Amino acid sequence: MMTEEVQQPRLKVIDILNSMGSDAPVVIGFSPRGPVNEPFEIKRWGQFIVKFGSFKKCGYLATAVNGFFTNGGRRCFVLNLGEQPAETEAVVAAVMEGLKTLDSLENIPFILAPGEDEAEVHDAILAYCEVRGTYALLDGPEDLVETVVEAEDSEVADEGAAEVEEAVPVEEQPDVLAEDESEAREKYENLPYVIGDFGSVVYPWIYLKDRMLGDFYIPPTGHIAGILASLYNSGERPRFSTVEGTILLKYKFTVDEKAEYSERGLTILGYPNKKPGVVFE
Repeated sequence: MMTEEVQQPRLKVIDILNSMGSDAPVVIGFSPRGPVNEPFEIKRWGQFIVKFGSFKKCGYLATAVNGFFTNGGRRCFVLNLGEQPAETEAVVAAVMEGLKTLDSLENIPFILAPGEDEAEVHDAILAYCEVRGTYALLDGPEDLVETVVEAEDSEVADEGAAEVEEAVPVEEQPDVLAEDESEAREKYENLPYVIGDFGSVVYPWIYLKDRMLGDFYIPPTGHIAGILASLYNSGERPRFSTVEGTILLKYKFTVDEKAEYSERGLTILGYPNKKPGVVFE
């Protein structure tokens, strides 16, 4: 007997907002300065600079915290993991060790690790969130890699295919090829997929213009964390929120793509109608 496949619902960022019990998320990252493996409460951007350093010193940890306060956040806990390792395995080990120190915090609305797009890091954070009953805001890769479809271009392959076509009438050929061709191909090789319902990937990266460091793209989770904290404190539930501190996205997705990727655990940022800016829906 054939059973109908049930589509597993995916966590959306609005679900995180509706389940929040406090406005202070945990931001995990790397800085050579400040306390290590000790969640430290930060209540303003200047306090972060004094304790951990600026954009130049601690990269995406700094841009995330700055974006958090720019978008209305009032307080967060920064978990500094120390110097940034070069190898993914070392990053995963550092993240797992740091997560253990969060047991001292009673109410964690959600956790983010800005710029860490490795699947292994995501898995470690999601596993911890499942145990703690909290959620993760995750980042995807800065650059997408398009899937390359390899075509058979050798003369021998072409000749062999021609011989098969002559030997077997069309009406008698198996329909396996048609079935394979109908299968949807992945457009990108490295687009994330969130397993389970304890996290969501916010995508794509957003544009930052800094008078000292220049222009570059940064992960968006810190900015979205600030919006969530602000909405939690205000009690408002608008249809969409403007992401402050940026006006450009690294990639633009269609309405259909947004719906498709939502089913794999992604929250896709977009542009508002008829005016500049970036919105989170």
